[in-house]
Amino acid sequence: MVIIFLCLFPLISGAQSVLKGKVFRSEDESSLTGVSIVNINTKKATVSRLDGSYSIDAVEGDQVTFFSLGFKIDTVKVEFELLRSGYDVYLIDLDNTLSTVTVTSDYKADSSYRRDSLYRNIYNRKTSVTSGNTPEAGVGIVLSPVSYFSKRNKETRKLKKRLKQQEEDYYINHIFPEGWVSSVTGLKGDSLKLFMYQYKPSYKFARQSDRTTLLVYINDKYKEFMKPRKTLTR
Repeated sequence: MVIIFLCLFPLISGAQSVLKGKVFRSEDESSLTGVSIVNINTKKATVSRLDGSYSIDAVEGDQVTFFSLGFKIDTVKVEFELLRSGYDVYLIDLDNTLSTVTVTSDYKADSSYRRDSLYRNIYNRKTSVTSGNTPEAGVGIVLSPVSYFSKRNKETRKLKKRLKQQEEDYYINHIFPEGWVSSVTGLKGDSLKLFMYQYKPSYKFARQSDRTTLLVYINDKYKEFMKPRKTLTR
């Protein structure tokens, strides 16, 4: 009986090493897709799926952060019960201080908030490596410092790259908000979403442009967008 239990124990513990659940918008409980999910301890990251579901490797004591454009960052400390039953997240909308006509939001303040709330923990978190074969030194697990830090550094580089892209997307969406584009073009619904997708400016252009330049850009792209599509003739 003892042998059977010992054989099954790795399977049981392995099944409980993944945190699963769904991400919802707190206001209306609609599913949120594309939410970034980061295990701060391991530097591993993923995003929520189309139905809002997610899964990420985690063990008891890890800190997992959920963040997406326009929502307050949510961080949870993983407990055994969450690994067993799952963890559903309800992200709270940030107050939208963008006027539909004039871009007035303080991007620097938002960026500083994200760095203070998330980036600092991820970038500067100290790492410990077990050095002894005792329960106090890692539950009897011996790790090679060279291979351990090599893997950690790789995960950190990947995460920094993801966060850099996320920060650039934040800025583009800040300077090119959907409500403002709609007020300039009159587009709504699917037409607006298609326009936003096709003509989303690059980060470099967004950084170099003032409001007048953006208005000219939107006007030019709107004319292009409204041109009749040529149909192919056989």
